Amino acid sequence: MKHKTVLQQMPFAAIIGVLVMMVFFLPMTPDELNRLEHAQSMAKGHPYDFFWPPLSVYVIHINPFQDWGPYAVRLFNLACTLPVFFVLRRQLCESLNWVPVLLVLPYMAFAVSNASQQGLMVCLLGVLLLQIDLPMPVKAVLTALCFALNPTLIVVMPLAILLAWRVLPNRRDFLLACVVAYVLLLPLVYYIYTSTGKFLPALSANGGSNLFLGNNPSDMSHRGVGDMPTVIAQYGLPVDAKPMQVVWHFLMDDPVAFFANGIKKLVLFFSPTDYFRSGLGAGKEGVLFAYIGFSQLVMYAVFWFSWRRQASPSMYLALSLMLAAWLVYSVFFVKVRFRIPFDCLLLLSVLPHLRFNELWATHKPTTT
Repeated sequence: MKHKTVLQQMPFAAIIGVLVMMVFFLPMTPDELNRLEHAQSMAKGHPYDFFWPPLSVYVIHINPFQDWGPYAVRLFNLACTLPVFFVLRRQLCESLNWVPVLLVLPYMAFAVSNASQQGLMVCLLGVLLLQIDLPMPVKAVLTALCFALNPTLIVVMPLAILLAWRVLPNRRDFLLACVVAYVLLLPLVYYIYTSTGKFLPALSANGGSNLFLGNNPSDMSHRGVGDMPTVIAQYGLPVDAKPMQVVWHFLMDDPVAFFANGIKKLVLFFSPTDYFRSGLGAGKEGVLFAYIGFSQLVMYAVFWFSWRRQASPSMYLALSLMLAAWLVYSVFFVKVRFRIPFDCLLLLSVLPHLRFNELWATHKPTTT
């Protein structure tokens, strides 16, 4: 019996092993390195300008191993994420559920095994999904942490709740938790204002920059590429023009290109192809994009078949989070790494009810 129990836990051990391996396999992104620089600057007593969301830098700042380099930061973040997988270890190891998880695990590792705190976001949102009946105060605290980690969720989460309103249990608790979560963060907004002189209700100073990067004349604007000084010179604007002014001039100068870019973002949010500044897949982009597309197919197929079999409130909320993220990120710019956490949540939401070895038996054609 003990031998059988150990064998049953082997898939879980393999999943953890792959996630740890990907910590060292994935190339470092410029954003990861920049966050680490900010955290190390804070450790030396320098003020923080809150360009990045506060929690995404503070998690690095409190990491006792940050001086060991970015890989130590990745391992620390992974350790914060593993509780979700530990909670799901029984569901992962039975009924062949580990098969689709292992197939897409390197894809999930883009979020879970990096140092940008997207893995921690998956952990927090995963808890909200899997423990959907948590008391409202607990929901509020978890939601506040999500907001401080990724301010885009300040809009995404309420929108997702409204999209799932008809089927979500305790929906008023969820909406109230979002309100209470933001109230809990108001002291942080006040602290940012008193320490930097900037009023940042969205908790970070990169919103304007991201808006410009996703809405400018560059052919790659939909992927967040653009040079602001060049565009300012092109429109004859003052050198200190604000991003919103530049975006407005782009809209007025070429509305067709502006709205075509918006449509392109809505479509390409789900595309497996991307522009990777880290050089990921350099020279083998075709293989990388094929694997990303394969992973999407597996995750969406498992979600769809599970949905048809038994659509749970957690699944409704996960799908609503994906749709809300699609709409909100498309206002700025879209990248594969923005979508991956929400793909992960789709898969996590089905695991408590998934019986992978029964899916085909449930949906295969019957003969008479």
